[in-house]
Amino acid sequence: MHKDEHSEWTVRTALGKAVDTLRRSKSSAMSDDMRSSKDALVDKSAPQNPKDACLGKSTPQDSKDVLVGKSTPQGFAPSNSSSCTAINSEIDIAASEATTLLAALLGVEKTQLSVMQEEPLSLEVKTSFEQGIERRALGEPLQYIVGEAPFRHLMLKATPAALIPRPETEMLVEVGLARLLDERPASTTSQEAASLQETLRIADVGTGTGNIALSLLQELSKKSQCATVYASDISPQALSLAEENAKIVQDNQRFFLLKSDLLADYPKELQGSFDAIFSNPPYLSDEIMETMLPAEVRDYEPDLALAGGADGLDVFRRLQVQAPKWLKKGGWLFVELGDENVEIAAEYLENSGYWKKVRVTRDLTDRPRILSAQCAFANSGCPLQ
Repeated sequence: MHKDEHSEWTVRTALGKAVDTLRRSKSSAMSDDMRSSKDALVDKSAPQNPKDACLGKSTPQDSKDVLVGKSTPQGFAPSNSSSCTAINSEIDIAASEATTLLAALLGVEKTQLSVMQEEPLSLEVKTSFEQGIERRALGEPLQYIVGEAPFRHLMLKATPAALIPRPETEMLVEVGLARLLDERPASTTSQEAASLQETLRIADVGTGTGNIALSLLQELSKKSQCATVYASDISPQALSLAEENAKIVQDNQRFFLLKSDLLADYPKELQGSFDAIFSNPPYLSDEIMETMLPAEVRDYEPDLALAGGADGLDVFRRLQVQAPKWLKKGGWLFVELGDENVEIAAEYLENSGYWKKVRVTRDLTDRPRILSAQCAFANSGCPLQ
């Protein structure tokens, strides 16, 4: 490339070309989705919650499920005003994705690009940007391209080894923190305050990127509550990713990684010792996996983190049988599930006779999402086993 030819590539030029490319690709992808599903029109513009996007739901931009999020069901709009709104939305989303990628390549905040519009791009940045936009246009999640994803107060590394952290899962952490901290006794003396430093023991089953475990560790510490967190996964690749992400959290000496099939491979001496077990297990049904999953999820995110069997509850059923052995009396189970099966899961717990305070919390889109329950008895092994 000649020098004068390359000099034409400013921040403004690059973003303009990228937005046009992404908008066309999103329009094409949306048309494909409308042809493939009569029940859902999935917005592929934002990271979709693989576990909900397939059901025609969406999430807030820039956030399991940045992927993460859910959308509301969308209909076909015959009016000109609705069509214009859809086009504007496509442009806004494409612009957000393009600026996110370019800012990451330049090592600046997205907001800084507004005052860099006429600055030329180096050949290296231009090439990397074009390659990244092409990958995004083909459907690869932006988080995998950039290599990171936000979750609560953390910016985590993201790779195809694990599901991309999603906003719904932030609600799982929120609900768990509220339950654990609300039940912590108030201190009135320095001696009582010291006693509150007794460490909570928490398990994160199916940790993926480590987003749940590391957020709990960080946020409990900020609230002067000590915690030891065990994060497990059956995938060695996911555990390696979680280990990398642990480096960004202080006090990670209280963070332990385990390769385990749910709780089956935890050290036996830990039985009956956990204050809480958290999990965002695979919960997509076979029907969704086979016929309704967006290509952006199907082609890039790990099936191991998505597929939940015929009704999406195969993994949950195993977990709810194993969990009581590992919890203290009064210990909590917190699980994220889909709005189509979380109420069914709640019935399992209520009918088992081993749980109390079974509750389903709705997410920010007002869909049932988070299941919580408290172990009703002292550890003696689950009667369902």
